[in-house]
Amino acid sequence: MTSATNTKEFFGHPRGLFVLFFTEMWERFSYYGMRAILVLYLVSQTDAANAGLGWANDSALALYGWYTMLVYVASIPGGWLADKFFGQKKSVLYGGILLVIGHSVLAIEEMWAFYSGLSLIIAGVGMLKPNISTMVGGLYKPGDIRRDKGFTIFYIGINLGAFLSSLIVGYVGEVMGWHYGFGLAGIGMTLGLIQYVLGQKYLKDVGNYIGASKDEEEIAREVADVLAYHGVRIEKNPTRHGATRGHCVYFFDPAGNRNEAFTGGYWVDPDEPPVTWTESEMGRAIFYYDGVVNQRFLTVHS
Repeated sequence: MTSATNTKEFFGHPRGLFVLFFTEMWERFSYYGMRAILVLYLVSQTDAANAGLGWANDSALALYGWYTMLVYVASIPGGWLADKFFGQKKSVLYGGILLVIGHSVLAIEEMWAFYSGLSLIIAGVGMLKPNISTMVGGLYKPGDIRRDKGFTIFYIGINLGAFLSSLIVGYVGEVMGWHYGFGLAGIGMTLGLIQYVLGQKYLKDVGNYIGASKDEEEIAREVADVLAYHGVRIEKNPTRHGATRGHCVYFFDPAGNRNEAFTGGYWVDPDEPPVTWTESEMGRAIFYYDGVVNQRFLTVHS
């Protein structure tokens, strides 16, 4: 990782931050959008108007569990490949390409395409997810006080994408067809990849491959970047920790009280809004807690 000396700024932050903001927003849009309709697609009957695979609930949830687990586990080899061979910038690019292909393949109504698409998405997220957050940290010089606020802005993009995905992709998948939803997720990732490529001029000094040698301070900084990506801040007096797992959202407010929002449960009722819209509550809730209401976003350039 290379610390940038980037004089081009927007709202008091390096322009590269907003390139990464929209890249990750669209990546989360595609990932959470596809995930919102995955189980519903698996359990929908094969003779239904919007036909699925007709799996039993336990089989569908088992595959969902393995899929979400492997997505996070894939970050380990993804980070290793970036450190040893590609650098973070190229790894994000390769991950984005894999994601576009994976979501596009999922739109094909064949079983080989289903499993191949899931595998490509797992590999793509593994390449992109651990490396893009490291690039955010690399936009700032050591000790830059804007760094935490930069991560707050970046994290808002993540949850904005998660919020919109379940509303849009979920609606298209449930109402128009599951494979149209999978295809829409791919279109979203394509938009993210295009703007990432076009924004390379703002990322010249960050995420480049620098070889295998790293001092302890840099390694510690990269670990902190990855933790910050997941909402974990390393502070002397920590006041907040937000994390999402499955359908549960946990928050620790400044007083240290834990708040839990549960959005799980599936149902099918033609008179109700699409069930996938409940998934958007995770992104909406985190978006609410993560600095918008307390005006942290409004003071990013103060």
